[in-house]
Amino acid sequence: MRTDRFAYRSAFTLVELLFALTLGAGVCLGTRALLDALAQGRAGLAREAFDGDRTANGSRLLRSLVANARADADSTSRFEGDRQKARFASWCSVPAGWLERCIACLTVRASGDGATVMISPRCAEMLSVFNRGGPAELRYLDVSDGGSRWMETWSSAIAVPAAIGVVGDGDTLVLLVGGT
Repeated sequence: MRTDRFAYRSAFTLVELLFALTLGAGVCLGTRALLDALAQGRAGLAREAFDGDRTANGSRLLRSLVANARADADSTSRFEGDRQKARFASWCSVPAGWLERCIACLTVRASGDGATVMISPRCAEMLSVFNRGGPAELRYLDVSDGGSRWMETWSSAIAVPAAIGVVGDGDTLVLLVGGT
């Protein structure tokens, strides 16, 4: 009885070993690509959430500052505005949790083929509130004569306009002033 020593082998051939290593490397590379794609998706979602929060907070700040706009006989507290910017006294939130008098600035800046509406409490660092497609300008609603009309500039000594309009191509955002 003769036994062939290679008939019942318990080892792998070189081809089988290379195939297993190649398959394992492919699985590892595929897993890494999947994890990279997941990380990029998570980073994109985080950016979108941050931008959405910033826009919502900027819009809330814009409406709050304009709604609290005031003017008085003091020349530093007058409401002044033209087609690109407005400067007015308002009430600004402070980190301690209450409101303090401040001077706020609202600006419309051309950006590419559109316009960016920006607001700043204390006229310091401007916060981008939203972008509009196409050009935009500010207008001021005057209701002092019993009627109403939109003005391109506002320089009244102690009065505030009834509203500020951000006028664009066929669209107007109306911000009520002073809670009116």
